[in-house]
Amino acid sequence: MDLLPNETQTELREAVERFIRDACRFETQRRAPDATGGDDRLWPRFVELGWLAIPFAEADGGLGWGPREMGVVTEGLGLGLVTEPVTPTWLAGGLIAELGSPDQRAAWIGAVLAGEAKLALAWAETGGRHDPARLRTRAERTAQGWRLTGAKAGIPGGRAADAFVVSAATGRGPCLFLVPADAPGASVLGYDTQDGHGAADLALEGCDLPPDALLGREGEGLAPLERSLDLAVALSACEAVGCIRALCDQTLEHLKTRRQFGRALSENQVLQHRMADMVVAREEARSAALAACLAMADPDPAARARRISLAKIEIARTGVRTGQEAVQLHGAMGMTWDLAVGHYFKRLTAIAAAFGDVDHHLRRLARLDAEARRGAGEAAEARMELQLSEEDRAFREELRGFIRETLPPETAGKVRRGEKVGRADWQPWQQALGRRGWLCHTWPAEQGGPGWSILRRYVFETTCAEMDCPPIRPFGPKMAGPVISAFGTEAQKARHLPGILSSDVNWCQGYSEPQAGSDLASLTTRAEDAGDHYLVDGQKIWTGDAHFADWMFCLVRTSKEDRPQKGISFLLIDMKTPGITVQPIHTMEGSHHFNAVFFDRVKVPKENRVGEEGQGWTVAKYLLEHERVDNAGIGVTRQALLRLKAIAGEELSDDAPLAEDPLFHAKIAAVEGQLMSLEATALRVLSEVAAGGSPGPASSLLKIRGTEIAQRISELAMEATGWRGLPRIEDAPGRNAAPDGRGAAATSAADYIFRRCMSIYGGSNEIQRNIIAKRMLGM
Repeated sequence: MDLLPNETQTELREAVERFIRDACRFETQRRAPDATGGDDRLWPRFVELGWLAIPFAEADGGLGWGPREMGVVTEGLGLGLVTEPVTPTWLAGGLIAELGSPDQRAAWIGAVLAGEAKLALAWAETGGRHDPARLRTRAERTAQGWRLTGAKAGIPGGRAADAFVVSAATGRGPCLFLVPADAPGASVLGYDTQDGHGAADLALEGCDLPPDALLGREGEGLAPLERSLDLAVALSACEAVGCIRALCDQTLEHLKTRRQFGRALSENQVLQHRMADMVVAREEARSAALAACLAMADPDPAARARRISLAKIEIARTGVRTGQEAVQLHGAMGMTWDLAVGHYFKRLTAIAAAFGDVDHHLRRLARLDAEARRGAGEAAEARMELQLSEEDRAFREELRGFIRETLPPETAGKVRRGEKVGRADWQPWQQALGRRGWLCHTWPAEQGGPGWSILRRYVFETTCAEMDCPPIRPFGPKMAGPVISAFGTEAQKARHLPGILSSDVNWCQGYSEPQAGSDLASLTTRAEDAGDHYLVDGQKIWTGDAHFADWMFCLVRTSKEDRPQKGISFLLIDMKTPGITVQPIHTMEGSHHFNAVFFDRVKVPKENRVGEEGQGWTVAKYLLEHERVDNAGIGVTRQALLRLKAIAGEELSDDAPLAEDPLFHAKIAAVEGQLMSLEATALRVLSEVAAGGSPGPASSLLKIRGTEIAQRISELAMEATGWRGLPRIEDAPGRNAAPDGRGAAATSAADYIFRRCMSIYGGSNEIQRNIIAKRMLGM
């Protein structure tokens, strides 16, 4: 899937981080507050290491690598707070490589590769407010070539630049020019910045240039400039990841070593949860940076721009928030010049402001979405669009055809409008998938599944979401089935897997109890040994689908000896067994999904135990880790996002669609950026699992952010519909079509209310933060 680093990227990362660790220690390179930035000893080393050659073609003497490899280096630069202008040189050099003449490429790229030149991109102007198309700098033809007049401001790396790539307007449109720093009429004013990197302003007062100073053709400079600025966003996102990583490491170390009130700060649960949230933010930033780097390969400029802007919004949000939190958790020490944490915070603040701030990218998204609505009748959407093989593209078309032929339009309509999708809707759909061999799409071929790659599974799930398919009920295909496959006997597999594969047998999960919700080790439902069977007594609660399930997979206590976890066993229980009573639990919006299940001397054959007696905790942890990956709910949440956009297109504000309201559009953009990052994180975790790993504590991260994003989308839908979403509809209150044709508005309140449970089930989000703090951070 190209989400995990390849061998070259892995080796490069190891080399970069080894160099940063050895040569760029904060204690040895941090200067006094009144000193200028830059480190002359580093640039020759970058040449030796080949870093400067990464983006340039082999024909120009470079390595010909792409944004992923460039991002590895810039992440390292962030990790070490390196101030040398590597990214500015790459950006300006890239435009020379793309648009320059052979002589210009030979002269300037050759000088860069030899370490003899630093370059900078001069595009921003005081009155332009981050918009590269708003140009006051003018270029006029002269008998000798060109004359530039105007000024550029806030040029990253400009203080040390030997030449600039400058944007200027001509009668034919925006152009790019190569301007040496010592060109007549050019004046460079360098200055310090709070983050220590330095910048410059460039004044051009009748700056005369030769004819070949024009890069590319006249009037065609805007598209390559915007592409270069998008690359700048992607690389600065990677640099932000390095800063955030350092802040997480240093803050964790501080909390473990700093003592207050007689104990380490890391023992305080409030601080554990705040540290866990920093780790969640770190992974979000990593995924946003990955999404941005992958976006650079998108051939559609509008699609690339959307994904880059969403990544920028997300990286700015997570970066600044993490920096602020790190300073806070360090206390007064975090405010000092001599502690690194403040310098990372300042750099993250600068990154948030560079190459278009959040407001600029929100406006850019609004413009792109408005253009998409005019062109296609609906808002565009950001996603992890990966390069598909011919076979995967063919499969996607096959799947779309199957859905059109098989899924009843009325069922798709219910999903699209957020109405109640009952068993009569989803079971025929799942059975159709089962007949095609696609229901248990995550299973390997030897277990009866299709044996798809992670990418094929991703194509299946996202395409089903796009086409309004009912979500697959997880208890059989995604929970019971994988557990039985991993831990069950051959007889158990033969008995249970076929019914799961065909969706003819329905399952439910018996984990939670009235006094053992997220604390499963405290469960009290007991299984008494009665020879060849157990007698089960007790109660389970919050048991979804128990009112029609055929089987339950259940945790029971078979021993009270030793640690509580060692006395738990994993049973498969036929729900038709005498002694089982199912009592409905109606949730606060009025629907019936959950149940209480009572066991009174229920006879369960020992052949229905999965794994050895007392080993149920191992089985349960395996299931919970994979369940929480699934709780990220990318497909379902994407459906909810599309529904939100549809609502925003239908609801009016001042006689115009709410989707065109800048404030509400910004709220949608913020949550869409989070969803894009979550999708990248989920795909990274799944790729690691496919490579033989385990999701481990990362599944807790996905559960936290996945449920919070889904809840936020439901909040925005409720905000959009207001009073129109409040009427309570009978049969399944608020979850079926309203008689007055409100459409999606009819379900918004019920959906908003119901989704409060998402951050509770599957182990509450507070428990997930405990897991991250203890198992990932050792707090």
